[in-house]
Amino acid sequence: MTVELFGQDVDNFLFWNIPNLSSAFGEWNLVFKSQHSNMEVDLNVVSLAISGNSRYSRSNFAIIPPSAPAVQHINGIYEAELSNPVLGLSYKQVVKLITKTGGNTGTTPYISNNEDREAIVYYKPEY
Repeated sequence: MTVELFGQDVDNFLFWNIPNLSSAFGEWNLVFKSQHSNMEVDLNVVSLAISGNSRYSRSNFAIIPPSAPAVQHINGIYEAELSNPVLGLSYKQVVKLITKTGGNTGTTPYISNNEDREAIVYYKPEY
């Protein structure tokens, strides 16, 4: 799943394939761990609310600066972990976090130095 982080005072959401989760079951924690460095990213997740139905659950959360997307470049693939220490439950899934849509790919285009498309001749018989 792709999660676009909008910044402060905006609800971000993440869906889970687990039915009937709720904030009524106690306090939940949401942590994102980078698959590149295996380190937790400091998003300062606040106001986490969980709601669910018979098919899936949804977690609404907000983040606060200084780790807001404008300050820290966090685009990448992460492992999201939703845990409840009181119940001893832990659910994980892979998510793609983005802060800004678009952007460049970080590659340079190949520009040929042979624009006339001349082939190299290794053998040319003379008749």
